[in-house]
Amino acid sequence: MKRKKAADSRGRPVEGLYTNFTGDMFTAGYRCPVSGKWTMKALPSKDLSAARRDRESLIAGLREGRLSSRSDLTFGQTFADWQQSRSVSERTLKHERHLRDRHLGTLVHRRIQDVSASDVAAAIKMPTYSAWTRVAVSTVS
Repeated sequence: MKRKKAADSRGRPVEGLYTNFTGDMFTAGYRCPVSGKWTMKALPSKDLSAARRDRESLIAGLREGRLSSRSDLTFGQTFADWQQSRSVSERTLKHERHLRDRHLGTLVHRRIQDVSASDVAAAIKMPTYSAWTRVAVSTVS
């Protein structure tokens, strides 16, 4: 979708705000405080003043840590980091990897921010799984 810089009532461009060519949707452009990457995000605002407030709130939330910036870490990478951070036996680590691969294999390559509790619940809600299996899988997820 093509964008143009949003303009105030005098026709001057507003820093970091863009609209589509019909002018009914605002997009915030900002440099992420964590990664330093230029990012665009659609705003729910209907007018320019609300869009300004929403953009400033978004940037403040990222800066203060109330909002998380986009991360490309996958479920599998996060799982591996979690395993390395603990001091448990190799047998336990091997068993946890088995549980992950067998029961949560569909989640391994998904971004961790896209995996929800509902996704994990759906993965372990098989009628053939015992209660012990469900507990073990939910522990490692």
